[in-house]
Amino acid sequence: MDTYNEMVEAMMQDVRAGKQVCGAFYGHAGIFSCVPHKTIMKAREEGFNAYMEPGISAESCLYADLGFDPADYGVQSLEATQFMMFNHELNNRGYVLLWQIAIAGDYTAKVFTADRASIEILVEHLSNWYPLEHEVILYEAQFLPMDKVRKDKILIKDLPDQALNLHTTLVIPPVRELEYNESILSKLGFTTG
Repeated sequence: MDTYNEMVEAMMQDVRAGKQVCGAFYGHAGIFSCVPHKTIMKAREEGFNAYMEPGISAESCLYADLGFDPADYGVQSLEATQFMMFNHELNNRGYVLLWQIAIAGDYTAKVFTADRASIEILVEHLSNWYPLEHEVILYEAQFLPMDKVRKDKILIKDLPDQALNLHTTLVIPPVRELEYNESILSKLGFTTG
């Protein structure tokens, strides 16, 4: 966090000096990146005009690389540590994306490698919504032109034995079928028969 605060301050020094400042961040500047949000908030608090331009995100790459449309089943997207530490309920009728699974369970921002015990706790927690034999995908977007997209299919139970990187996302396909909401459909004048 000290480094992130120093980055904010470095940009703000130039803003205060009257310079036009543009921060460039990997992926989408607004996703898993607190520095752009903090800098914009600070600049606005100090009376400067500040905004974020949209960019291509890892999630956008994920849909293209894995070839599924979030409109088909719905998608729930959570950071892995937040999922573990708070009472989130997963919608296992849709896709679930768990970001940064290698550092699941860490809130220090000082851990850069996967901890097997934490991944085992994640697997145990996932068993509340999925059978351990459910097939999931370890996804990593392509960073450089010579890189390959990672889309390894594994079983949930095998997650602790996998090589996990900081940018590995766990993609969990639906385990249950969608069910019609007959009450709403009736009110809308539709029937499922």
